[in-house]
Amino acid sequence: MEISEKKSGRYKKMFEAASIGTLKVKNRLIMAPMGTRLASETGEVTQRQIEYYAERAKGGIGTIITEVTCVDHPQGLTGSKNLCLHANGFIASHNELVEEVHVWGVKIISQLVHVGRQAKPANLKGMHPVAPSPIPCKFLNVMPRELNINEIEDIVRKFIEAAVRAKTAEYDGSELHGAP
Repeated sequence: MEISEKKSGRYKKMFEAASIGTLKVKNRLIMAPMGTRLASETGEVTQRQIEYYAERAKGGIGTIITEVTCVDHPQGLTGSKNLCLHANGFIASHNELVEEVHVWGVKIISQLVHVGRQAKPANLKGMHPVAPSPIPCKFLNVMPRELNINEIEDIVRKFIEAAVRAKTAEYDGSELHGAP
């Protein structure tokens, strides 16, 4: 079935404009975050990644939520070729992505993450996974180091700073990934 048929049929509501809080979106179709591993080795948005998201924007989606974007390098990395926004130097490449998606009338939201206890030690450049409590991730079975209050507050600050960078890069919003 063609999109034009869906717009007039029983899926009509999905193609109507809507709001997410104060954000106006052209339709109710949202691309959920999914890993692409297309970022550079150092965490910048690449041209290939811009093209990937642009193709989805061209397809008629109303909103895109990016893949996880690290707020605390290297402690919060999910893996290699992980998007990053832990420093101001990443704003320019993120802005290129946002501008390309906006060309198609699509909103784009950054998904910010600190992977916490779900981190694979091999991805942490010699650091150990951390978490608010010493409870291992059931998939990795690695005991994380328990964070103290000051460290937790520091991670909260890093989320805030990354959200400010996302706003500077002109994202339409930020989603906080709640890694268990």
